[in-house]
Amino acid sequence: MIETALVAIVVLSLASLAGVIWQFHRTARTFEVALERVCRVAENVALAVRDPVSGRMLMYRQSNQFDRQNQGPSVSAAEQTLRTHESLRSGQDIPASAYVSLLGDDEELYPEVPDVKPESVPEGN
Repeated sequence: MIETALVAIVVLSLASLAGVIWQFHRTARTFEVALERVCRVAENVALAVRDPVSGRMLMYRQSNQFDRQNQGPSVSAAEQTLRTHESLRSGQDIPASAYVSLLGDDEELYPEVPDVKPESVPEGN
């Protein structure tokens, strides 16, 4: 009777331990999948690059519309981002439509300032 109870306790303990391990594995896998999705979204949204000519920081914006227009629906955003990385490393030009300035247009950087003439100020004593 005692032996049966001990066997039952050991079996239940092992089953409980297996359940804890399985739950930990599922949680870890869920976290891994979520992390992969976050990384994929981050890659698809933007890739900061430095313009080799001006040295300005530019942003490569990835969109599904860009893929459909230029590469066709078979090219995923991640593949396009990888191709852009490879093009930049090898010194090849990438399409101008791929660049979006982080700082905006030059007009935003250097807005036209109207000519302002100082008002006539009476001379002091």
